[in-house]
Amino acid sequence: ELKLGGGESCDDACSSRSMRCDPSQAHTVNSCEALRREFGNLMCGNPGALEGGCLNSQGWYGNDLPAYSERLKRCIVNGRVSEWPLKCHAKEATNRRLCPCVPTAVAPPSMDDGWLTANYSRELRKPQLGGGDQSVDRLSWIPRAGAAGQG
Repeated sequence: ELKLGGGESCDDACSSRSMRCDPSQAHTVNSCEALRREFGNLMCGNPGALEGGCLNSQGWYGNDLPAYSERLKRCIVNGRVSEWPLKCHAKEATNRRLCPCVPTAVAPPSMDDGWLTANYSRELRKPQLGGGDQSVDRLSWIPRAGAAGQG
């Protein structure tokens, strides 16, 4: 978890700390408890107060949530995660986001960056007749000879 200043994206903030934003971990930050833990009771506690408190309902949603809103002086949980999933690149000038940053080592190799295809080849394997596994064909990634990171 990482709290940010206003107008900062989770991608930029996580990257500047040698981490990456992982939207699949949004559930770890999208709660009043997580916001209170990071921003404190002064900003996210005191429900019903004129300032402070945490808004958590279907009426509050956005790709840049959860966050502390400087404009509303309250913490806001994304109440419609399935329709408005956390976007790591999103930013809003008056929102101080709470981001799901994870170590970059946790990230599997990306299919898009070329590393996987440069170091591995695909092979379609069919189940052996008479073998124990008669399920569907499988597409496997096989290390190439001399690939980076191979002994």
